[in-house]
Amino acid sequence: MTTAQHPGRFWPAGRRDLHWHILPTTDEAAALAAPYKGLAPPGLQSVPVHGMH
Repeated sequence: MTTAQHPGRFWPAGRRDLHWHILPTTDEAAALAAPYKGLAPPGLQSVPVHGMH
């Protein structure tokens, strides 16, 4: 269901989908991010672990 007001919208009008944000501790976030450290291409930075969600 794509409209001019909502390009790319595909949920029916009026539908409310709720979602959860998982907020890891600093240590948990660091462990999750560790395998990806150094993969950002030049000119980009990784998101700091304290902002992970």
